[in-house]
Amino acid sequence: MTYSSQVDQVVGLLLDAGYRRLDTPFKLAGLQFEVAAVLIGTGTASDLVLVEDTVISTVRDIQVRIETIGRAMDSLESKRPITAVLIGPRPSAIELDAMTRVSRILPVGSSEATNQTAVLRNWLAVLMPLKLPPTGDGLADPMAEIRSHIDSQNAVVSKLLESATFGTEAVKQIMSEILEQSLEVREGEGT
Repeated sequence: MTYSSQVDQVVGLLLDAGYRRLDTPFKLAGLQFEVAAVLIGTGTASDLVLVEDTVISTVRDIQVRIETIGRAMDSLESKRPITAVLIGPRPSAIELDAMTRVSRILPVGSSEATNQTAVLRNWLAVLMPLKLPPTGDGLADPMAEIRSHIDSQNAVVSKLLESATFGTEAVKQIMSEILEQSLEVREGEGT
């Protein structure tokens, strides 16, 4: 897979996630930047996402571009965080550290996995909207769950479980009655 096709895949995933693609070359605060792709978050996503290819551009050029864009964003008093998606060979730890001072860096390597989209989606997970499971009807009944795990043949346990549906006061009342009965039985045994 060539890195240019990975740029297209990353852009496609982010467009599907609600990001909007900006024109390239990217212009900001009177400056022009040659970036593989630039996207901006919409809705709850606020990131300015720079997609960079480490095969086409040197890591030093990418670092300078990210720092310059960061300064331009500061001069415009922008509150948008910058995220740089680096496609291609991973920069060194020192280079990554320098870039992370200005933006969030998401290095995306190449993968031999059969499902490239799933791998890319995993690498870009922090930019993707969180999909929560459906709520409502599928919730378990807590009392049924408790009954399935305890001895329901025991009379004391059965009484307590039945009273639990009526609240804590009902449970306290039943517990008092059970204790009183237990004490009366023991007093009767002793005489």
